[in-house]
Amino acid sequence: MKITYFSYLYDIKGVSAGSANKAIGFIRGLNANGHKANIFWRMDQPEDYEGESVRLQVRQKLKTRFSRIVHDPKRILKNILYLVEEQKILRREKSQVLFLRNELYIFSAGLVAKWMHIPIVLEVDSPTAWEYRFRSGRNIFKLPILPEWIERWNWKISRSIITISDVLKKYLVEEGIPEDKITVIPNGADPEVFKPGLVGDCIRSRFGIRNQVVIGWAGSLYGWSGLERLLEMTRRMLRMRDDVVFLFIGGGKNRKIMESTFAPSDLDNRIFLTGTVPYYEIPRYIDAMDIVIVPYPKLDFWYPSSMKLFECMSSAKAVVASSVEQVKDIIVDGKNGFLFDPENIDECVRKVLLLADDPKLRKKMGQAARKTVMEKYTWIGHARKMEEVFLKVLTCLA
Repeated sequence: MKITYFSYLYDIKGVSAGSANKAIGFIRGLNANGHKANIFWRMDQPEDYEGESVRLQVRQKLKTRFSRIVHDPKRILKNILYLVEEQKILRREKSQVLFLRNELYIFSAGLVAKWMHIPIVLEVDSPTAWEYRFRSGRNIFKLPILPEWIERWNWKISRSIITISDVLKKYLVEEGIPEDKITVIPNGADPEVFKPGLVGDCIRSRFGIRNQVVIGWAGSLYGWSGLERLLEMTRRMLRMRDDVVFLFIGGGKNRKIMESTFAPSDLDNRIFLTGTVPYYEIPRYIDAMDIVIVPYPKLDFWYPSSMKLFECMSSAKAVVASSVEQVKDIIVDGKNGFLFDPENIDECVRKVLLLADDPKLRKKMGQAARKTVMEKYTWIGHARKMEEVFLKVLTCLA
């Protein structure tokens, strides 16, 4: 099959890195399974506007002044440019299926695909309009109704929908999408990239870590990572034990909060902050950890599928994770990891220290975690499931 994938992610090397790496993962999986799949990043990226030219300086000043009122109209008008470009891409690629990432205010690809009679399979990783309406904290003017209308239109014109969690599937069904139109394929990992034995000792030596047990965490998006509870857990374990240290991956606001939370002496000797790390180096940092904490917060509507969880499990790490939706479907408590109530810090600390005291248990859980990923959550395996969806769509058109 010839499959074209359009993604409208912004900042694919920064805040959108996880979703971008997911796309790269399953596109490679599709190609490894014998298909011709290409990915096209449709959104202008931040580096396109880096520099000191007068034009860019003026642009930045105008953006700062007027972004509150022009954000939504600008996103809508982008579709005009996309219409021309996407028609050229789909004709050049001779695409049999358009795999389209659902994105706020985007309808251009849907129109082009309908004109060209190319079936659409829609990737729904989040309820974009709902998320924009209720979780976007930016002080901008948000148009009424239109985000929801465009999103529902994209759902309707798609032949099939692939989403990442049962929670999102339920949401779509409640919004009127037929259940048999939706396939759940969670996130995953590449076990050839995230694996044990990647000279994590070099990372430990860089930070001066010797024989201590390394407790790790990785996160990028502030507000979704359970940072507050992670900080409290860390404070408690610092007081309780001298033989554990902490290695935290991530920059931005998360790092600034950590730097302001802990004493300089702890940051020098027991808490090591990496800052933002290139994605290709993250497997080595995870390999340097003995235990990984995945402390997602408890929310009424928790629909994500954690790539960090799969990557740490694929790296054969002992994971202690909060028992939120999706996570508790993957971790079998006491078998391939530990679960804890996200509102029970004591339980998390107890289970982390149990692993810290038992190297054999860490190894056993890590091996079981990697086996879970190998059997159910690799990108190549997920690509086979996507292939089934695409073939079904094409068969229905025949």
